[in-house]
Amino acid sequence: MMKFKPYFFLFIALLFVATSCEEELTPNQVTEAALISAPWKLSNVKVDGVASNLYSGLQLTFSKGGYTAVNGGDIWGNSGSWSFSGTDGKIITTNTGLSIEVVSATKAGLTISFSWDKTIYDKGSRMMSLKGKHEMTFSPGA
Repeated sequence: MMKFKPYFFLFIALLFVATSCEEELTPNQVTEAALISAPWKLSNVKVDGVASNLYSGLQLTFSKGGYTAVNGGDIWGNSGSWSFSGTDGKIITTNTGLSIEVVSATKAGLTISFSWDKTIYDKGSRMMSLKGKHEMTFSPGA
């Protein structure tokens, strides 16, 4: 009768582990997991490279295919939907047609960039949104 060496069992165990591992996530899945990991509180915004406090108090909460906003103004509204444009996890599009570049998305922080084409004022003279290239940085928080 042939005796099996311990190395044979080790090889079989490694083969089993290697073939039962989960599939790798796609770039879209990685970005989505980061987006939905926390409510995002605006920490910094630049419009055409100039720091602005125009959107102070903005908070975004993403879910699969949707989002809600606090102090979202004309850009975000109160809620909406989003989807990926492409498969690289870098561009999302909102239901309003806004195309957003996901510059960085991790559980520790979120940076997005987009171009907004309107400067909007409320009924008085308070500016509600500013035309230009926006870069927004968010930190996790409620």
